[in-house]
Amino acid sequence: MSEREEALKAIAAANAVVGELCEGHRQWIMSIPARPDFDPDLVIGNALHLAEKMIRALEAQLAHEEAENAVSEELIKRSRTRIAALEARAEARVCEWTLDDPDFGAWHTGCGHLFEFIADGPSENGAKFCQYCGGTLNALTGGASA
Repeated sequence: MSEREEALKAIAAANAVVGELCEGHRQWIMSIPARPDFDPDLVIGNALHLAEKMIRALEAQLAHEEAENAVSEELIKRSRTRIAALEARAEARVCEWTLDDPDFGAWHTGCGHLFEFIADGPSENGAKFCQYCGGTLNALTGGASA
């Protein structure tokens, strides 16, 4: 039996004892030796003890979950801020490509790399972003066009 089930069973038994005492169907007695499942003070005391134990466990669990939620919310907030900053940088970044050799389709990138197209230029090949830095591609020279 789980602690929860045990506590609920003890509370139900205590309620029954209190009801019987209040209705005059039972007397307040203390057995010798003590009978924890029959003596009103022990039945009620046990139920209160188990109920308090369960309440404290639930409070601790709730506090732990609230702390975890606060950490999660902070991580989500930081992630959203970081994503917004990265999106703004990506929108603002432009990588200017300069045609180096029209015969070979070699392009120098603004971020310091060299890229060759087998045929045509960036726009004919659907290139819109630099694959090295992620900036928006801006082809600067004629010949093969952007």
